[in-house]
Amino acid sequence: MQFRTFRKNAFFMFASQAFVAATTLLFVPLLARYLGIANYGRYAYVYAFVGLFETLSVFGLHPIFLREVARKPDRASIYLGNILWLKTPLSLGVFALVYLVSNIFVSPDLRLFIMICASEVLLRKFFMINISLCRAFERMEYEFVVTVLERMVAVTGVLLAIKFDWGLRGVFLAFFFAAVAHCLFGTLLIWGRLVQPKFVQVQGLKRSLLRDSWPLGLSREAEVLYNRTGTVLLGQWHAPDVVGGYSGGYRMYQIASLMVADSISRSAFPALSRLSHDRWQFARSLYRVVCLNAVVGVVLTASVWALAPTAVHLLLGTEFEPSVSILRWISMAIPFTFVNRLLGVALQSTDHQHIDGFLTIGTFLVNLALNWSLIPSLGATGAVLALVIAEVLSFGTKGFALVTRGLPKAKPEVHSRL
Repeated sequence: MQFRTFRKNAFFMFASQAFVAATTLLFVPLLARYLGIANYGRYAYVYAFVGLFETLSVFGLHPIFLREVARKPDRASIYLGNILWLKTPLSLGVFALVYLVSNIFVSPDLRLFIMICASEVLLRKFFMINISLCRAFERMEYEFVVTVLERMVAVTGVLLAIKFDWGLRGVFLAFFFAAVAHCLFGTLLIWGRLVQPKFVQVQGLKRSLLRDSWPLGLSREAEVLYNRTGTVLLGQWHAPDVVGGYSGGYRMYQIASLMVADSISRSAFPALSRLSHDRWQFARSLYRVVCLNAVVGVVLTASVWALAPTAVHLLLGTEFEPSVSILRWISMAIPFTFVNRLLGVALQSTDHQHIDGFLTIGTFLVNLALNWSLIPSLGATGAVLALVIAEVLSFGTKGFALVTRGLPKAKPEVHSRL
């Protein structure tokens, strides 16, 4: 892969993430000030609860689809058709599971919001296969266009909900209609410009896709549980205002860290997949991107620590004062978050997604144990400590696994420069 192509892909990926971050920065003060710390806590709890299940509707199929199409673009239509056949029963089954579990564990006043949120999240997850198609063909500009449209619909809907005082129901419906816009426009644009699905039954293809994706599916589910468990357990043991204070700081951490980390890591995935048979080119390219991630992560941590009081008071308001210390301490995880995402992508690109999956599950279990023991007595501080410790542990285990088992072992076949 030429470095010029990588720069173009990274630019559009960064632009998409930057637009998402910018609109999220708009949503955070709008929703925090409109809803207040208690209702903002309920809003965060609903999304965290639904998030516990969302990855089950994908189960690792998207990255495997991306990897295979990047390697064999001439079979993209067949892969797309078979993936859609697999995703349909998964999505319907997860929706039914969310409905059942919410009726058992969620208070009645939040169940309607749970179902609206589940409809939005699962609809978007179903059609995120289109985004994977863009990345496989390295046409990230299409992803940027779809992202901008979706977020503009969401912004408009949220502003209308606030103007007419539709409350939490209006906020959740705004994001639901944004997901509908994402699905319709994305499908028309990407299927029209790239490929359309062929629903051709190829013997053994679905079984092969599931065999390759299930370790990654477990990994992604563990990652989602890892990101949501703190919020959900806080909601079970503490009042909504505690959840709101933690969610405010955690949301800003996500904006600060994931925008850049995801852009670099996802842009590198197609290139690393193609270099997966050339040990030295793969190692060289990975080293360069790891160094970039690490440096940016350290600089961002220092910036977040220094600017936390100003950012929280400006974006969330004085009611969210507890979010300042939460944001500061959770920012210590940012450099590890940056590198961990890239290490996971590197393992996946060399067909070692099962290693990434098992390590992620192990990290989640450690995080769960820490949350379970620390949150009852320490509240939001316990959730922060659990996250930072788990990120450090993940860095150590994934780095060791990549060095000892994850690097390609085949002889060089194709020499390209990243």
